[in-house]
Amino acid sequence: QQQQHQQQHHHHPMSLVRAPRRRLPGHTGAVHAARFTRDGRYCVTCGADRTLRLWNPHKDDPMAAASATSSSSSPLPALLVQSYDNVHGYEVLDVAVLPDNSSFASAGGDRVVFLWDVAQARVVRRFQGHEQRVNSLALNQAGTVLISGSYDSTVRLWDLRSHNREPIQVLRDFRDSVTRVTAGDGVVVAGGVDGCVRVYDLRRGVLHTDNIESPVTSICMTHDGKCVAASCLGGGDGGGGCVRLLEMSSGKVLKEYAGHVHTSYRLEACVANTDAHVVSGSEDGNVVAWNLVDGTEALRVRAHGKCVLSVDYHPGEEPAMLTSSFDGTALYWTAA
Repeated sequence: QQQQHQQQHHHHPMSLVRAPRRRLPGHTGAVHAARFTRDGRYCVTCGADRTLRLWNPHKDDPMAAASATSSSSSPLPALLVQSYDNVHGYEVLDVAVLPDNSSFASAGGDRVVFLWDVAQARVVRRFQGHEQRVNSLALNQAGTVLISGSYDSTVRLWDLRSHNREPIQVLRDFRDSVTRVTAGDGVVVAGGVDGCVRVYDLRRGVLHTDNIESPVTSICMTHDGKCVAASCLGGGDGGGGCVRLLEMSSGKVLKEYAGHVHTSYRLEACVANTDAHVVSGSEDGNVVAWNLVDGTEALRVRAHGKCVLSVDYHPGEEPAMLTSSFDGTALYWTAA
């Protein structure tokens, strides 16, 4: 049935974004991540300038729209809702928004995870315990458990409902920096520099480890929960890096996607909302997408002036995506 489902979407022209629609400007230096809220209505960017910004990417900034000329081909700025600053002392590397949009967590070089009240624009909780920078944040489906992955080689789970300062669990299986954490139904999946993708089945207390033997810089689960797309760093063998699709139950590599440049930075790949495409940033400023089933290239767009760091696909039905870059910008993409 899954195969059939993918075939239906396979050549569906609307399932893939085509071009940047709006800019998310204002950060100074690298924008490390751009993330949609769970309902897809808003998004948050964070960066090297130690700030976070909440946007409505579906609307133009009215000031910019009023002064725009019709001859300008560059996308208009999106509507900035709120800026969040004066808290982080170091670069902000990731953000995770709670399902009800009332708060979000942010982390980075501070080694502390901050929980913000969105409306009041202030920090309401701090989670301390990591010994090095925090690279990645994720939430369980219910938005009750926050998961953090760090350069200190640990993954920590924090209970957002209790006021306990200690993590519920510390997972110490990685032998090097944990680059990315994500969560599915009762599972936490993490990838790291040690070349492993680790799937923690929290209900059964079982750990499944797949060693794919190249540093993993990001992971993203398919929406059917059966596979993980892992971004793998290329090395001295002339390889420019690749994205590998792993079957979670067996650890088998089902497909490899290549053609982008990934040799130095913590690039991300994501899976489109239909599970029909895999999308990755590239160090040459391109955004590249492949057909998930057959691995053929479906899109290549020079989107940014520098390395594309993060990619995040819209969670809903519409084809929309966020990208962010070292060039100081993030972009909101649509199909039209």
